[in-house]
Amino acid sequence: MNEFIKILPGKLRKEDGTQTNLVDALGLDVAPITERNDGYKRPEIAAVQIGENQYALSDILEAMAAKMTKYDDGMDVIKVTDATTTMGDIATALNAVNAAGDHVLFDVSALDAGMYLCTIYIGDGYYRIADMVTGFEGTGFYSDTDLLADIIAGSGAGGQNHYTIQWDKANAQCTRLNASAGFTTTTTNFGHFGSVNANYNNPFDNIYPWSERKLCNISLNAYMALQPGDSIKDCVTAWEEDADFDYDDADGVWVYTPPFYGRCYEIGNYRYFDVSAERTQGSIYYPEQITARWHGIDETRTIGGASKHVLLPKPGIPAQNITLANLHTYAKNYGGSLTDIYTIDASTLLLVVEFATLNTQTACGNGADSVYLQSSFHPSAAATESNTIAMTGLSATQLGNIVVGAQVDLGTSDGGSQTARTYVTAVATESGTTTITLAQAVTVTTETFVSIHGVVNAKDEAIGSKSGYIGTNSRVNAYYRGEVLWANRWQYILGVYRHTGDGHIWICDREHT
Repeated sequence: MNEFIKILPGKLRKEDGTQTNLVDALGLDVAPITERNDGYKRPEIAAVQIGENQYALSDILEAMAAKMTKYDDGMDVIKVTDATTTMGDIATALNAVNAAGDHVLFDVSALDAGMYLCTIYIGDGYYRIADMVTGFEGTGFYSDTDLLADIIAGSGAGGQNHYTIQWDKANAQCTRLNASAGFTTTTTNFGHFGSVNANYNNPFDNIYPWSERKLCNISLNAYMALQPGDSIKDCVTAWEEDADFDYDDADGVWVYTPPFYGRCYEIGNYRYFDVSAERTQGSIYYPEQITARWHGIDETRTIGGASKHVLLPKPGIPAQNITLANLHTYAKNYGGSLTDIYTIDASTLLLVVEFATLNTQTACGNGADSVYLQSSFHPSAAATESNTIAMTGLSATQLGNIVVGAQVDLGTSDGGSQTARTYVTAVATESGTTTITLAQAVTVTTETFVSIHGVVNAKDEAIGSKSGYIGTNSRVNAYYRGEVLWANRWQYILGVYRHTGDGHIWICDREHT
């Protein structure tokens, strides 16, 4: 389609009866596009994608013109006064009118997300519609401040297939759009926060892809036997709802995320995050994936007749202080991979759209980000092959770090674990003495160093594949739909690099080939 787009006749009538052009009427701070990159004045064609077909925007605008108000002098006036009106509403109304006539100018039965207006001709100049959106508010002509954004982003009649949030680049809280526009942004009942939520009610539980993100057990042998083209689900041995699902499964507990499409883009002063089960204009494909529920436990398995280390997400104390080279080796031993930026991106996109906020810790919990005690602490009494140790002189803040599930390192150096590495199963304080019950018997002296370093992998069955935490915020793991995504342990994430010294973050934006 080789034509430029213009609104005819390019004039608007103001409330006082005088005429003006659209840009002046709305007081938009935009500059005309006077020429294309190749030197020609006529801009690139602006088209819309509706379902599987493309349409010239001029055709759609001509159809809209049929619904314009006619004044005495015959001047056409575009005037939208209903704040809830979207492009989809207008298109649906037009289609109904046209269907009663000899022909339908355009079909909106499957209005898709991929509606894009590149340029528009108004008066004597060309303008980028994306630039116009920022000056659209509070003009008195259009009370629907998102009308142009609706056209560009493809909401309205096409919004039933995708879920979007709008971020103003200043506040973490976002605005819901498209199919999720009617959902609340108060998400206190979207998860379990501190204890099991009797009022739990999350609409995304019934919406793909969120509805299909769930816990599972897998067979490592079946995973290693997968062939190119096989679904990763072929290695699943039990789903969370199955009777034989087990948090103590020999091969661990994993989180399955189904394939979906996602998109992040900017219009004016806003950034948009979009999730859909179907491809939309500009979206990228996130393939299905199985990720670990927790940080991995270091185990030795016989693979290919040889003894090899593997990291498996199981209850207990996560592996730590493993070199990057060994982490790669442990993953490759069973054909796995370390977490990469694409995996994190997929989960994060689902999270922010679901909870309509960019503050993920506010949404799901801080995670175990305040479970730490290390500064020359020692037992107050020696103990031999005992499951308890005693400590005195601890402040309330220090006591707050000694929680059930906290990892305890006992050693000959501050922070060391030369004597034992175990975890807390009970804590009691009486008359200034704190008795800590441990998961294993230990032998300590009053010179042994006692340190607390994060928490262990707890089953957290009450959370399951939902979001939130059970216990005191910042003292326990926090989950997003069954997976621990942050806090408690430093993680290696492939494709992201934090530069030593200035702290700059570098991200790989494409897969290695």
